[in-house]
Amino acid sequence: KGTALKYAAENLKADKEVVFAAITNDGTALQNAAENMRADKEVVLAAVTNDGWALKFAADDIKADKKVVLVAVANDGDALEFASENLQNDKELVTVAIKQTGKALKYASDSMKNDKDIAFMAFRNMGFQVEDHMSLRDLVLAAVQKDGTVLRAANDELKKDREVVLAAVQQNGPSIKYAK
Repeated sequence: KGTALKYAAENLKADKEVVFAAITNDGTALQNAAENMRADKEVVLAAVTNDGWALKFAADDIKADKKVVLVAVANDGDALEFASENLQNDKELVTVAIKQTGKALKYASDSMKNDKDIAFMAFRNMGFQVEDHMSLRDLVLAAVQKDGTVLRAANDELKKDREVVLAAVQQNGPSIKYAK
């Protein structure tokens, strides 16, 4: 995956028409495009339209472009990992990402993880039963009892909570790596 431009000559990796042809078939081909192509909004938009994960290979200023990142996370919610820190704190963008996959919550800012609406939506999308009366802590505690790796999506405060961490580790020992 993503090898379409790997063996191309440098001048071809910088040729917009050639790069477009490559990313149309595989958005992650962007990883082997020339730096100026990875900084070209039109090129990156085409790549993330094909495969949201292609955002990983975009220039930093493009990772801060809300329009491009919205397309990427709508295609692959986990692309939120590569969004700028500012956009990882954008409620609209985080909502789109977690609607695509609840597990994208792990890439959201702590502020978003603390937002009850966002967190509840994410946990519902991960298949957990969510009761409106639950606190965020109770929700995370119930979730890690079923899947310890969910600790990764918790906010920093809950990653330090002894009871939550203990429940996660009892369910899945290696989940200790997500504790703070």
